[in-house]
Amino acid sequence: MPVDTFDVARVAALALTQDGHAGHAYILGGPQALTAREQVEILAEVLGRTIEFVSLAPEQFARRSIEQGTPPEMAAAVQDLNELFRAGRAGVISEDVTNLTGIAPRTFRQWCEERAGEFQ
Repeated sequence: MPVDTFDVARVAALALTQDGHAGHAYILGGPQALTAREQVEILAEVLGRTIEFVSLAPEQFARRSIEQGTPPEMAAAVQDLNELFRAGRAGVISEDVTNLTGIAPRTFRQWCEERAGEFQ
């Protein structure tokens, strides 16, 4: 469930400037639970070009991350998260952004369209 940093910033501004948020936890995410493959497909469509999606097992990704300088503890945490994603247990859709801000979170496609120039 990718989330736009703009939506995270809007929620953070509310939580930091209004009473009633201390001790509360919110699930911040976009309006869709997308797989990594689906995200790549959307980005490719927006950019109008082919992008190859290469699926790595969580342990392969962790090993490569460590080889590129990621601390082992961080790589292990990301490996755990990737395993949850693969098991379909991390694709939670929440209404927290909408409930807190009164505005629906932006989609991954919108995020891609707004930043397409950065990928050129």
